[in-house]
Amino acid sequence: MNVLFVCTGNTCRSAMAEGYVKKMAREQGMSGVTVASCGTAASYLFKVPKAVLALMESDGIDLSGHRSTQVNQTLVEQADLILVMEEFHREYLNLCFPGIRKKVYLFKEYVKAQGDKEIPDPIGHSEEFYRDTAAALKRYAGELVQILAKENA
Repeated sequence: MNVLFVCTGNTCRSAMAEGYVKKMAREQGMSGVTVASCGTAASYLFKVPKAVLALMESDGIDLSGHRSTQVNQTLVEQADLILVMEEFHREYLNLCFPGIRKKVYLFKEYVKAQGDKEIPDPIGHSEEFYRDTAAALKRYAGELVQILAKENA
């Protein structure tokens, strides 16, 4: 199963989700799961913000080498499942890459999380907002890994 996370700049939400799912899948011995991330408005020049680096390091995940990647045809074609953070990400993907509609979901929708189905961008917000976003992504990543484990059992 090839999972692709998509947000806007690929420096916060999708990068964190990728990091959490990779770690959790590895810890559960799920060798058949590959995870990548990208952004709808990403540039290779973008690095992960210090706040995100610190949060992820506290969970044993090193994103210091991560550089943002722009979504492209190859990434979406290789993905079996594409998980986006906000509705406009899904709309963008469906507009730019016709034919992938059936494999694109809001992340929270896919894991059946309660409340608002979007995960807001923490860029420009407080450290507490970053912490809350990371905690939520960690929780959803755990739920996703459980779903994938059941599907691959």
